[in-house]
Amino acid sequence: MREAGPRGASNLGAVRRLPARGHRPAAEGLLHNEIDTGFFVAAYPHATVPRVKAALAARERLIAFAVRTQGMSAKDLRRAFDEEF
Repeated sequence: MREAGPRGASNLGAVRRLPARGHRPAAEGLLHNEIDTGFFVAAYPHATVPRVKAALAARERLIAFAVRTQGMSAKDLRRAFDEEF
């Protein structure tokens, strides 16, 4: 492994800059298991920032809908779904 500091070469620069409050243990865990592979794969190569933001907004909207409609009858739920989406 190529050394570039106490934990080796890093592509996790953002992890190194996490604020100390509450996040440092998780960051240290990630850095502890880090290895320099020289290989990168994008799991979703067509997932642009706008598409990801839109998907996250849709997820939040669906979660809010699910919480708001708990306990509705099937008929009322279907009507609410059609009105919402």
